[in-house]
Formats: sequence, structure tokens, C-alpha cells
Amino acid sequence: MTADQPEIDADNRKGVIPPYLVPVFHRIRSLWTRIHRFHFFWETAFAVLLAVYFAYYYAGFDHGRYKLYVLIGDDIPNTVGEAVRNRLKQPAQGLKVDGIDVDTEIIDIPANSPEYAITTAWSLVKKRDALLIVGILDSQPTEHSLPIYFHARPQVPFIAAVQSNNDLLRNCDTCFDANRPVPLLQLSPTNADQAKWAVKFAIEQMVSDTPNFLIVSDDRSPNATYVEGLAKAYDKEIPATDSHLGASISSVRAAFSQTHPDCILYAGDAGNAKILLSELARAVQNVPAGTPKWLPTVVLSDTAVPATFQAVTYERLVNLTDQSDAAYYTDPNQPNAYALDAVTIAVYILRELDERGFDWRYSLKSNLLNHTSAEDIRRNIVRIMREDSKFHSSYRGANDTGPVSGLNTVYTFNCPSVAADGSIDRRSNGSVDYCQRYGGIFHVWKWDPQNKAMSDVDPWHPRKVAVPRQHTLPN
Repeated sequence: MTADQPEIDADNRKGVIPPYLVPVFHRIRSLWTRIHRFHFFWETAFAVLLAVYFAYYYAGFDHGRYKLYVLIGDDIPNTVGEAVRNRLKQPAQGLKVDGIDVDTEIIDIPANSPEYAITTAWSLVKKRDALLIVGILDSQPTEHSLPIYFHARPQVPFIAAVQSNNDLLRNCDTCFDANRPVPLLQLSPTNADQAKWAVKFAIEQMVSDTPNFLIVSDDRSPNATYVEGLAKAYDKEIPATDSHLGASISSVRAAFSQTHPDCILYAGDAGNAKILLSELARAVQNVPAGTPKWLPTVVLSDTAVPATFQAVTYERLVNLTDQSDAAYYTDPNQPNAYALDAVTIAVYILRELDERGFDWRYSLKSNLLNHTSAEDIRRNIVRIMREDSKFHSSYRGANDTGPVSGLNTVYTFNCPSVAADGSIDRRSNGSVDYCQRYGGIFHVWKWDPQNKAMSDVDPWHPRKVAVPRQHTLPN
């Protein structure tokens, strides 16, 4: 026979739970009864929350289009015309990040108005659709606007295409996020590079062993920080090249009031360069009879490219320094090489992000909520650029910008040393280096004012040539 089963009291569950848990059981049952009375309310609330979640999730499929902004100064050579600008935008055609379209928008920036660059920077930060900025601008408007891009959180990455100032972050002491590298690449060789190669070229042209240099600073240029930086670079480079050499610095108007220099190094814009050459031509003609003929070598800076020059009464050829070879300047259908390379590198960084993946915050928002923003993308671009800075990564420019048609220009950068925790070393004065072009060399052009001809004359640059046609041997 089987033992009788114990009776279970429905009120106290005697025989099922220990006596000391009976009060707890009664509390739970009472609470459940109260909740169950409002089951319709809870079920409705849950259904509403679920509906809101799915509506929000599926609304994420209708993403806004992200933007790659290209800012072009109206004084930058080889950036004008629909054909040229379409060529500049070509590397970004069909660009997507995580499957979302990225549009390329060009914005013109007046050269004489740094305030316009500042206003534009505030506008782009407030729009919140910018992934990255390519700046094809003078140095001064760049220096004024970088604090706005780098104070944003996450920071707005910036690629400086043609700016040559050695310290684009002079107004940006507080731009460093937890002492991490800023997302800035400077493609152009700097003013120090320009001075180095201009002085080297000038000395090679001199007959005298101790030529007398005059540095002429354009005191009326709106790009004042560039002029100041290049004049200082010249003043530093001349004695560094030869300790016996020295130079004086003058404004354009007072250039020939005291001495007759063997070489004139000009730092400034095209307008005052024309005045300088006119004053020089007058001073040469006024040399007293019976005295040795004076006809100095002239080297103009890259911002004095004579796009608007008319015939200048000056008997000697004029030299100019520039980051690109003369072939780009003399062909109006050629886009600015540094501008094209900057857009190409921007596209490479965005595609590199797609390949290397996003951080956990982006993945969570993307997978769980199906909602991401340009700020989420920017945060990851900054991460990628910091990693590239740590490993001193190089980037390739567009096809055909190298010395041989079909080859790329390779950009490597001197970046600040990065510790294991991601922090960067500061210099003794408290400032911080950033990634600047390594090994950049300036071209020297020869300009014939009478024939309006421009050609490369420096001996250290390979001339841009076409790839020789390959012949197929017969079988």
C-alpha cells in the first residue's frame, strides 16, 4: 500500500513551503493580484513601447546623407571652373560609410576675409553632418577656423591641402582632447621647407661668394601670419646655410631705399609683388652711370604666382617657389595637385574606417537602435587618424600627381611621439607638434614676364614626364 499523500492547505501551502516563508508568500501573492488586476494597462504600455521602438528602429533606414566639405579659397590656383571642380570631387564619387551615402560639397571662401572662414566653420559644426573638412585655403583663415573644428566634440578632422605655415595651431592651445593628437594632416611642405630650397637655389645662382640678401615682407597682405612666418624662415635659413651670410628685412615700399642687394627674397601676395618688381625696375634704371650694373636675382613666394600679372618692365627672368611644378599652373584644365590629393586622402581615410571597423558605441547604436549620426562617424575617424599618427602611416594621393603619369604622390608625416596611453609629448614651451609633411620640397619656377612663360628650373625635381609606351615583342 502506498502512504497517504499529505494534505495541502490552499491558504498557507502547508507541506510545500516552510512556515517562516508563508508571510513572504502571502505578500507576493497579494502583489501579483494587484498587478494582475491592471494587466490590460501593463500589456498596453508594453505594446506601445514596443511599437515606439520598432518605429524608431525602422525610421533609421532613412538616414540623412553625410557630407565631405571642401573649402576653396578664391585665390588658390587651379581650382576654378566646373571641369576642374568636378575633377576635384571625382575621388569621392559613390562614397559610402557603413552603407550610407557621403556627398561632397564645395564652399568658396573669400581670400581677404578670415572672418568668413570662421563663420563657415561655426555653420558646419552646427549642421552636424560633416565627416571631414578639406581646406584648400591660405594659412591665416585656416589658423582662425581650426579652433572651432577642434573644440567640437567629437572633433571635426581637417586636411590642409596647400597651407604652408609651420604652426597652423598657433591659435589652438586648448584644442587637444585629453592631450591626444589632433586630427590634422598638412600636405604641403612648410615655410621652413620653402625657405630652405629658395635659399639653396639663390646661392647657386650667385657669382659672389658672399651675396647680400634682402627679405621683402608684404606688410599689406591679408595673409599676414603666412608672410610673417616665411620672412622669419628666410631670416633663419640664410645664416644656417652659410654662417658668413646675413640678410635685412624690409617692406615693399622701402625695399631699395638703402642697399642694392644681390638677391631679393619676397614673402607676400601677387599684387604687391607686381609693385615690388615695378619699383625694382625703376631702381635699376636709376643706377648712376659709370657704376657697376645692378640686376639682382628675384625669388617670389608661392602666394605670388602671377595669375593676374600683366607685362612688367623688368629685364631679368623672375623666379618663383611653389609646391607644385609649373605644368599644373600653365594648364588651366589641371586641378590643383595638392587639392586633388587631399580629397583622395580624405576618401581613403573614410574607406579605411569601413574596413577597420567602428567602436562599440557605434556598433551598439547601429545594431540595437539602427540610428547613427555624423558625430558617431567622426568619433571613429578621429580614432583612426590617431592610430595612423601613432604608427606614422603614409597616404597615397591621386593618380597622375606624381612625377610620372600614372603614379601617385606618397605623403609621409612627421608626427609627435605617442605614449602607450595615447598621450603626446609636449615641447619645452608647452606647444604640441602635429602631423606635417615629411621631406617636402619646393619647386623653383622661371617666369618670363615679357613672354608670359613659366617653366621649372630647379635641378632637384624630376620633370613630369609621360610613361614610355611599351612595345610588344613578336612571338
